[in-house]
Amino acid sequence: MDRVELSGFILLSIGIILLLFTFFNAYIFLVGGISTLGTGQISAQTFEPLIEAMVRMLYLVVMGWIGSIVTNRGIQLIRKQREVAPLPQPSVKEDEKENLKETKPEESQPK
Repeated sequence: MDRVELSGFILLSIGIILLLFTFFNAYIFLVGGISTLGTGQISAQTFEPLIEAMVRMLYLVVMGWIGSIVTNRGIQLIRKQREVAPLPQPSVKEDEKENLKETKPEESQPK
């Protein structure tokens, strides 16, 4: 495994960890209640849970977006490296080499 493929696997694992962390946070957010600070004003009490929910959702969207980008880059590096990797050449035995020499057409001789 060379450096490009290794870095692809590292990026892939980091992206998967970020995505798992994001989904775990989303689950905790959806299961848990929304806490409010309670300032005392009626208008602030009305919009505070909505603003807090929007901030958390934006956080989750950005984390998911970053995780998917990193995961995608890791997959691209791994695919690119596997396409570029040379295929193993079949070995030619000594007997086959001699047969290839014998079957070569002889050079045309001048008349």
